[in-house]
Amino acid sequence: MAYKLVRYGGRLVLKLSSGKATIPDAKQIFLFTKAGQMHHDVVAFNEEDIPGGEPLLRHVMAGGKITSPLPEVSEIRGRFLEEFIRLDDGCKAIYGPTVYPVEISPGLQSISDETKSEVVATVMEHVHQEHEPGES
Repeated sequence: MAYKLVRYGGRLVLKLSSGKATIPDAKQIFLFTKAGQMHHDVVAFNEEDIPGGEPLLRHVMAGGKITSPLPEVSEIRGRFLEEFIRLDDGCKAIYGPTVYPVEISPGLQSISDETKSEVVATVMEHVHQEHEPGES
């Protein structure tokens, strides 16, 4: 899954190409744990609140400027090691790893479905207009 351009000129945008499909609009990722171990993530619409999940994304840039101090490399390494320990051993396997479960929230799925429907309707309208006989 890749996060790319999600909004342009106030409009939601998405890619529908096979293997390159994207989900529109700004997102938040919520981490769910069980007994201190990472259990699954939920990718949600930025303004959704997903009860029981820990929001992971925070704003670090605005208008092309860094808005908060960047952590030192040692701090990044320490955080990685703390989080890596909480990840299921199956997900760490080099050969045949277990896929870490990531879900799309119902709200984000709804926005995605609505946007896809609008895009398809617009494309079909343009195709229909192009194939109508023109007036002379």
